[in-house]
Amino acid sequence: MVALRKCSKCGVEKELCPEHFHRSKRIALGFGYTCKTCKLLALKLWKKANPDKAKAQKKRYHAKHPEKQEEKKKRWRANNPEKWKAQLKRRREAKKARDPEKYEAERKAQKQRARERLTDGYIKSLMVNANSLRRKDIPQELVDAKRLQLMITRKIKELEG
Repeated sequence: MVALRKCSKCGVEKELCPEHFHRSKRIALGFGYTCKTCKLLALKLWKKANPDKAKAQKKRYHAKHPEKQEEKKKRWRANNPEKWKAQLKRRREAKKARDPEKYEAERKAQKQRARERLTDGYIKSLMVNANSLRRKDIPQELVDAKRLQLMITRKIKELEG
C-alpha cells in the first residue's frame, strides 16, 4: 500500500515520497507537510519580496562553498559552449567600449605574459600562423615539442648575447 499525504498549502493528495515531499527528521513519517511544488513557489515569492536578503543569503552560500560554485560553472560551460563564448565576447566588447586604451594595454600585457610563459594558446597561435593548421587539430605532443624548441632557441640567444 502506498502512503499518501495531503499538502497543507494546495490540498492535493500526493504519494509520500522524496519525489513529492522534502525529507524532514522532525516529522514522524520523515517528510514535510508541504509538497515540493508549493515550497518552490513560496521560495520564489519570498525571493521576489526580499531581494536584498536573498542576495545576501546567496553571497554567504557562495563564500562558504566556493568549490561547489566553481564545479557548477565548469559544468555549465561544458554543456553550453556557444553561450559561454558569446558571453565572453559580450564582456570583451563591453570592456573595450568602456575604456579602449586600457583594454588594449591589458591585451598587450596578456600577450606578453603568454609569450614569456610559452602557454599552449601562444604556441598554437604560432603554429596556426606558420602553417595551414587549425588550433583544434594540433595535438598536445606537437605543442610540447614546439615549446621545447622555443626554449632551446631562447637559451641559445641568451648564451650568445
